[in-house]
Amino acid sequence: MIKAMPTTARSSTSKDAQTRAVAEITFAGSLWGFGFIATVWTLQIMGPAWMTVLRFGIAAAVVILPCWALKKSAFRGAPARAHFTAAAPAGFFLAGVIVFQGAGLLHTTATNSGFITCLYILFVPLFEALFLKKRLHHLHGLFVAVALVGTALICKLNLADLNASKTLRGDALTLIASLFATGQILAVGKASRKISSVLAFNAYQSLWAALLALPLALLLESGPVFAGVKPLVGGLGFLVFGATLVAFHLQVKGQQVLSPAVASMLFLLESPFAALFAAWLLGERLDGMQWFGAGLIFAAAYGVVALETKATT
Repeated sequence: MIKAMPTTARSSTSKDAQTRAVAEITFAGSLWGFGFIATVWTLQIMGPAWMTVLRFGIAAAVVILPCWALKKSAFRGAPARAHFTAAAPAGFFLAGVIVFQGAGLLHTTATNSGFITCLYILFVPLFEALFLKKRLHHLHGLFVAVALVGTALICKLNLADLNASKTLRGDALTLIASLFATGQILAVGKASRKISSVLAFNAYQSLWAALLALPLALLLESGPVFAGVKPLVGGLGFLVFGATLVAFHLQVKGQQVLSPAVASMLFLLESPFAALFAAWLLGERLDGMQWFGAGLIFAAAYGVVALETKATT
């Protein structure tokens, strides 16, 4: 059975724990920001479904097999079954995020993808209010609006291309990914206070994502073509170890302290990080107004964190 973790219950978290959680999720956001670039590289040698299968299948195997061989308690017997079951909803939504986000990146830019994916900042508090009957601070909506203005400013150069059917297709697929991202954040939030091993939960979440994407890969895509060092090592390699094993571990750990609404605002930081890496590595240059937009996103994210910290101290 998965044991509850009362020491990390959000109602009794210390300011130090909140600060640490903010730092962990911020770092995860930077890794996911680079993940957009790594995804673009990986899509040069495989489709989005195969990318999801290999990314999460390798990540799961790297953790589960050694831990099982070393007889780690969370990976054997009843604890393993409990973590595997608890991770299923998050794994389902995670598979949807990556498959649809990858498909969208075949038709739109990394910067635009970062903006649209991060629309989950609207969906998460809305879903919490509608389905979980949670009351939000009246300033939360203001910070969401500021963040949306910031992301729109970052993507203003791409918005000029929205009439192109190819770009519209990519944007629509990415919007679906954003809805799946909302589900993944809420699923992790629901399970986070009950899991005894973040490592095991993340590993089984990855395993579910790989298993669920496999039928799509077999039915809809040709097999991967492993050609080129950059897409294989810089792309798939980073997605496995940086954007999955490290970043999702930090997400689950951070959400044991922060609420889904606050965590979703911090995840929004992946958008300016994606724009920064896209400017550096893909030539998607940012102007002064776009950098101002990035600043608005940072300000809005930490404004929401301040509200949460004040409410729990």
